[in-house]
Amino acid sequence: GKITLPAIVAYARGAADERLFWKRTLGERRQQDTDLAEAVRLMEKHRALEETLTRAQAAAGVAKAALAVFPDGIYKRSLIELADFCVDRAY
Repeated sequence: GKITLPAIVAYARGAADERLFWKRTLGERRQQDTDLAEAVRLMEKHRALEETLTRAQAAAGVAKAALAVFPDGIYKRSLIELADFCVDRAY
């Protein structure tokens, strides 16, 4: 029942019938055995994962740029690594 950015992107880019799918599966939480495959298909069709990654990379870039005012050190490097980790993680 958790709505994530890939689902939001696929919903926003989807046709009316595709939006009904998302409303049923996520909004009403009425799911069927074939719905996971359909959700993946719609996310691939609308390039939702690519859009999500692009947005995550942009947010990490903003976060790292905000750290530029601080002197180099272990804490700053750790925060930069954390921003990169959040984008690069595969789970």
